[in-house]
Amino acid sequence: MKGEINFSKFTNFETIKIGIIGCGTMGSAILEQILKERVFSKNQILINDKDKKKEREISQKYKVKASEINEVLKQSDFIILAIKPQDFLSFGKEVSFPKNKIVISIMAGVEASSIKKILGVKKIVRAMPNLMVKIGKGVIVWKEQGLSSNETRNVKKIFKALGEEIRVKDENLISQATLISGCGPGYLYFFEDLLLKSFERLGFSEKFISKLLAGTFFGAILYQRKEKKNPKDLIKMVASKGGVTEKFLETLKEKKIYEIFEQAAQSANNHNIKRKI
Repeated sequence: MKGEINFSKFTNFETIKIGIIGCGTMGSAILEQILKERVFSKNQILINDKDKKKEREISQKYKVKASEINEVLKQSDFIILAIKPQDFLSFGKEVSFPKNKIVISIMAGVEASSIKKILGVKKIVRAMPNLMVKIGKGVIVWKEQGLSSNETRNVKKIFKALGEEIRVKDENLISQATLISGCGPGYLYFFEDLLLKSFERLGFSEKFISKLLAGTFFGAILYQRKEKKNPKDLIKMVASKGGVTEKFLETLKEKKIYEIFEQAAQSANNHNIKRKI
């Protein structure tokens, strides 16, 4: 295929250049993990961020080269767009994007058709990773467009270094992933914080219950994955008749917890649809 990067002559991407545009939480998390897993070496990576102080800090921390935006675009074979979605339109006006690059976008709400229209590129990977990529335990939902089978396989290798990659055929599933896996850690941490504060008010030690909650949630998720059981069945295993768990859950139901969650989910979904570009 004309314009395709010939990966067959490379071992472990040793001569491939990757550019990361945007060094915020997700951009730096991806950078950290691909270095840790040795998918790319430090001299294969270029970074750029409009916040030059942050750019310098990331460059010094990970010993990677920071370059002006046009230089990153020119030298890189893969370009990870980790900028804020609301900055994408202005970004598209400011740069002259090379047409033969493979663009990996992790911008929530920015559809592949918009990336193609604004940047003029044909090879697009739209992905929704979550924060856990920082420790190699992320969930990455992705869909490619315009890539050859060889290019697709090699993009998959990158995502595998970040965690569990889920390739989909329907781009709408990426929007759903934004609400579930992308935002999910925030939901979990919020619930954990609620429990922490509630038991603190009862006089429990913050340090003690914080350690218990983190360990319990971690083990509970591992158990669920191992046993492949749905949440309702697992609740029944823990909430014995007349027990403490049952009392806790009954109180939540009386306070209309299900209705509150439905409203929150609807609100988040409406916002997710509204901000699409």
